[in-house]
Amino acid sequence: MFANVNVSDAASNEVIAAVAGKSIRILGLQLIAAGDVTVTLEDEDGTNLMGPMALAINGGFVFPPSADVPVVHTRNCYCHAAPGKAVHLLLSAAVQVGGAIQYST
Repeated sequence: MFANVNVSDAASNEVIAAVAGKSIRILGLQLIAAGDVTVTLEDEDGTNLMGPMALAINGGFVFPPSADVPVVHTRNCYCHAAPGKAVHLLLSAAVQVGGAIQYST
């Protein structure tokens, strides 16, 4: 599955909705920022899944998709978050961040 990322609020922005009783496994991730911003991938309760990552204007990163090894996933052994949690992207400033996330549940 794929989720489009298009957020710009200096807040915790939902990018993948929770699935009851399921863990969200991030298999690939691409983010590009229109300005200087720090991004953190977190669950809906603010539990850090990845980051913080400082992105410069027009900068970003790619974690290529992998069917074998998830980048992160919302299971206790990897990020101390329970299944059934949404995935959010926390932005330190009101900067447009776009990209895509490949994931499975």
